[in-house]
Amino acid sequence: MCSVFCGKGCGGCPAGGGAPSVACPGNGCGQCRGAAGAGAGAGAGLGPGAALPKLVIFAGGDIRDEAAVARWTGGADLVVAADSGLGRAFACGLTPDALVGDLDSAAPADVEAARRAGVAMLTVNPVKDETDLELAVEYGLARLGIPAGVQLDLPAAPGDPSPSALPSLPDPSGPIAHIILAGITGGRLDHTLAAFGLMARLSRQGHCVEAGDGVAWATILGGRRLAIQLRGHPGEYLSLIPLLSDVTGVTLSGFKYPLTKATLPWGKSVGVSNEFATPQALVQIDGGWLLVVKPGSVPPAHE
Repeated sequence: MCSVFCGKGCGGCPAGGGAPSVACPGNGCGQCRGAAGAGAGAGAGLGPGAALPKLVIFAGGDIRDEAAVARWTGGADLVVAADSGLGRAFACGLTPDALVGDLDSAAPADVEAARRAGVAMLTVNPVKDETDLELAVEYGLARLGIPAGVQLDLPAAPGDPSPSALPSLPDPSGPIAHIILAGITGGRLDHTLAAFGLMARLSRQGHCVEAGDGVAWATILGGRRLAIQLRGHPGEYLSLIPLLSDVTGVTLSGFKYPLTKATLPWGKSVGVSNEFATPQALVQIDGGWLLVVKPGSVPPAHE
């Protein structure tokens, strides 16, 4: 869907071919991590040039295009269903590696089918502090051998909330993952909002996080100077929504409404409903946290 890189013009970042996602430490070293995808290998080396392990989580929300989601999530190192996300995975033609949750919403027939298929099951007490989706992500990262809490205090970028407001960023050279959250929208609004909060936390920890339902896609940028290269059809929408604070140094090229080193104010809707003017476009920020939403068929790199 996208290529994420530091935007410092070192020439080492990819030009944005068909790679699902590329994450960069943001230090301008010119040694961006390779694209996530098939054969990345759980727990593989994650230094510069190594492939990110691809973790796919199916939640119990809407999947509006099963074929598109199946293409988008293909080549995963690990697929985990969060409770009724089991049925969403099956509908996309995928048998997950694991099922996590209190099983209060998964269809009994789906659970039995998962048992027969040898799916690993982690049944949790319904009286808990986390949603099934959050537990599924934590389980998946643990299965991939990615430890939590590897952190390094970094100076805040302009527009970034104070260190006391958010946990410190992890060491960018440490283990991170490409995480896809499928089916987090629709259904209960509180679960949808909590899922976007989870995305923000995972992005803050250094992971490359995407979410979608087959006809809409989202990711979060922030914490340092970053750029994202997107593919789309001219006339398709792209919306940019600041989170927590203003987003500074916003540069947009390849869009109907371009910007150069602009500020998107937090709480304002000026970034909603921009349009692709060319098949490939660029979003770059210097500071702050930005929710990027493409409400069209996803991911364009697979179209």
